[in-house]
Amino acid sequence: ASFLRDETAIAKSYFKQLIRDYPESKYRSLSEIWLAYTYLRMGMIDTARNQIESIHEGLLKGDEQYYLIHNILAEISMAKDSIESIYSHYEKAVGFAPTKSKKTATYGKLVKIAEDHQDKERASQYLLMLAEVAPDNIRIDSRMKWITYQRELGNYDEIISEIQRMLGMSEFESEYLHLELELGKVYMESGDLSLAKELFSQIVGNYIKKNETA
Repeated sequence: ASFLRDETAIAKSYFKQLIRDYPESKYRSLSEIWLAYTYLRMGMIDTARNQIESIHEGLLKGDEQYYLIHNILAEISMAKDSIESIYSHYEKAVGFAPTKSKKTATYGKLVKIAEDHQDKERASQYLLMLAEVAPDNIRIDSRMKWITYQRELGNYDEIISEIQRMLGMSEFESEYLHLELELGKVYMESGDLSLAKELFSQIVGNYIKKNETA
């Protein structure tokens, strides 16, 4: 609770007390992991890494502990290591995530990091993975953003196939207009101007009285 309230000095003292006073406790390894996280929040990056490296792997129990460790190592990598190390640790964290919500949050971080580094290829991969585990609204947004990136990358055949598939799915009904619009853009950018013109004309005819996007 102290850690989550940003009372890191107090959190550190409690975790150290647990480790010191209850060395045989089943909570020892978890306390050591949270102590490392506390050091990281205090800006003591090398100390946090050393703390993680000092944890005896034989004492680790359950996926959640590995999930926390790889989240810590990913955050350490942001300050110390290459972008590949950040991706690697967050990908490993997803594998140990104990709930769908934590998987969703971690994939969300990966998408954001890839976008910040202008890596649309990697962002696209993570968007698809996010769509597999996320709630409906996030899944739909992820698919729509994936289409935008694929169009910008010039992967036209793949987009056309995916949009046609999505237009046949009721869960994307609220996005049909935007899907058709993206499909028209794909035809236009790929040089099929007559098909693009036909599709845009259909959109105007079908939606002009219903949606300003037309």
